Amino acid sequence: MIRIPRDLRDYARAATRQGWTITQAGSGHLKWKNPQGLNVITSFSPRSCGHGFKAETLRRLRKLGLVYEERR
Repeated sequence: MIRIPRDLRDYARAATRQGWTITQAGSGHLKWKNPQGLNVITSFSPRSCGHGFKAETLRRLRKLGLVYEERR
């Protein structure tokens, strides 16, 4: 079972609906692969990255093609 931080759960749901795969490395980091299989992002836990973790992760995912609209 993959442990996805609470801040990323909505993004993970959107990504899997769009054909992305998310796996967990032995270190616990998440690896996000877009449907083309060409790009992989490793995201770190929010505690290790400090402020801006969510915004930076979303920016990187969008750059690789993830479509996500934040709910308000």
